Amino acid sequence: MTPQESFIARLRRHRERNRIGLDEIVTQTRIKREQLEAFERGDLENWPRGIYARAWVRAYANVVGLDPIDTV
Repeated sequence: MTPQESFIARLRRHRERNRIGLDEIVTQTRIKREQLEAFERGDLENWPRGIYARAWVRAYANVVGLDPIDTV
């Protein structure tokens, strides 16, 4: 497992442990569900790059109860 895959898996596990559905993340972040599903599968083809990617990861982390700055 690559470091990127491990990072994504940890985020997904944290979300699942806290029983937070993808729909809640969609509602709070306005990131499309399809993009979140792809992210959690490690498919980053349609995920933004650079500053936007960091903003999306911060938003995801915030919703699932992680410190957004530490997560990024």
